[in-house]
Amino acid sequence: MSSEISKSQKNLLVFAMIFCFSLVAFRAYHLDISERGSLYGDGYSDNNTASAILYFKDFGFTKSYFLPIHGYNNRNLGAIRAYTHYPSLPDVLSGMYATILDTEDFRVIRLVPTFLSFLLCFFIWLVLKSLIQNKTALVISFLSVILCNYFISYADTLHKHVYEEFFKWLFLFFLLIYYRGASSMTTFKNQKEEINEISKKNIGRSFSAKVGLSAILGALALLISNASFEPITYIAFMVVGFSIVFEKKVFTPLNCFLGFMTVLGLLIHFYQNALWFDGFEGAWADVTKSFNHRTGIGEGDKFTVGDYFYNFLLPIIRFERMFFLPGLIMVIFSPIVLKNLRDDYPITFYLSLVFLASGYSWLVFMPQHAEVHPFTVKHFGIYSAVMTGPLVIYLRQKFKDFRDEKKALKYSKTTRIFYWIIIIYCVGMAVTQQGIAVYLKNGFLHDYF
Repeated sequence: MSSEISKSQKNLLVFAMIFCFSLVAFRAYHLDISERGSLYGDGYSDNNTASAILYFKDFGFTKSYFLPIHGYNNRNLGAIRAYTHYPSLPDVLSGMYATILDTEDFRVIRLVPTFLSFLLCFFIWLVLKSLIQNKTALVISFLSVILCNYFISYADTLHKHVYEEFFKWLFLFFLLIYYRGASSMTTFKNQKEEINEISKKNIGRSFSAKVGLSAILGALALLISNASFEPITYIAFMVVGFSIVFEKKVFTPLNCFLGFMTVLGLLIHFYQNALWFDGFEGAWADVTKSFNHRTGIGEGDKFTVGDYFYNFLLPIIRFERMFFLPGLIMVIFSPIVLKNLRDDYPITFYLSLVFLASGYSWLVFMPQHAEVHPFTVKHFGIYSAVMTGPLVIYLRQKFKDFRDEKKALKYSKTTRIFYWIIIIYCVGMAVTQQGIAVYLKNGFLHDYF
């Protein structure tokens, strides 16, 4: 197992970053909002944020109580409506960027979220470095994040997507430090041994450290609940999952505090709505209607058992359009990767299960929204990142075995054919769904498609 990154791997990482942000910059400059599909940048939401930006510039933020105003793209007040069904922080921030920079050129405004995405790369690397000990697998996992649709198509978005992923990875980074300290996450192969060692060394568990990290996590929880509803369920599952893994408890002081900060953030948004509707009764009626619709329990929206089963399959169907490896491959081979993690690095194994459950959380609690918006498969981004590197290493080893005459004899002809089909399928999906769809059709050669 490689212990450190080679020079060629470092060069590859630099080249990948240059390629990634060259493509992001190209999209930011050349792709109009109307040319960004739901799965390749969520142009519909960007268009609504563009309306909010213009309204904030013309009337300020207090007139709408910091709520985004939709339908103002042509500056027609007769068509406007306040969007009360989602937190407004991303729209407010975009409006502030436009105001501070004194511009209505969305290409200029996109510079800020693009910079946040650049910073996000470093937190992604640090998180993956703490979870994946094999350096080759680490490099592959990192590249699988920044070079796929999950990252590239949303890196310059005006709306919530940048903030969702930025806050999610940042939250995970500090949560890992809270529980495991700044040391390598895979130092100990035995979970009990690692937890005892952390407790013995008091890593990250002194009173001042716990208070400081709790404050950071609390601030992030507050920001997350004002940026988007989607990460709230993800963070909730992740926080509880971590406390079960490391403390074997569901209710801990940290969990309760983070729950309080999340509720506080939601109350801020509800108060905005109450101001807009001139009272709490109107705000409650609005939020209840939205909740019933998004959860599939409202009149005409009721989800059946079949609908929930279909929703469970949706991420598998959508996976290959957002990430490098197809969903079917994840279903087939994740158990093998997870078994290897369980044997060698139990902590990473348990946390991977937490990431998988967290990814499904939004589909469980807001099934209607998850069904109609294909980009919600993004919530499997962390799980995909942790799995992809080890999975590619596994498939690469099979490929090497088949090319070795002696090792190939250990496999039946049917097994070799099966793996060849799998490898060709993975390469084909990566080329068509990422290379052609993201890099070319929705990227450098956009004008020619």
